[in-house]
Amino acid sequence: MVYDLETIVESTETMPRVAPPERRMDLIRSAKLMAGAEFFNILATTDRTQIATMVLQNGQVSGNYGTDHPEADQTFYVLEGTGQLVLDSGDTELRVGDSGLIPAGSKHQFMGKSERAFRTLNIYTSVAYPVGA
Repeated sequence: MVYDLETIVESTETMPRVAPPERRMDLIRSAKLMAGAEFFNILATTDRTQIATMVLQNGQVSGNYGTDHPEADQTFYVLEGTGQLVLDSGDTELRVGDSGLIPAGSKHQFMGKSERAFRTLNIYTSVAYPVGA
């Protein structure tokens, strides 16, 4: 069957409109990103995405080398300090303003490498850490 654009437009105009489910936005101000010294702080979670900060002191590591989130990609942005990212492909120095994407299941480890705290903003897709677990 072949449809022309006019037929498609007419048919969609007569379709009933369904209200989208109510959603809220979690606004995270920079002051909240920079507050606290907790090792890992989950700031917001939906059914598909999670936002967290991680703070490492000089020499402190994010955990054993490996992955804690085999089903979630991790996008990170360095907010403060300097650190190191250890991957199978080698070590990379990280500084303020650096960003990267770690595919789900990739072995990795972060390490703080400065006198100031090494602070990252992390966005996981899908949810990496169940809330309340």
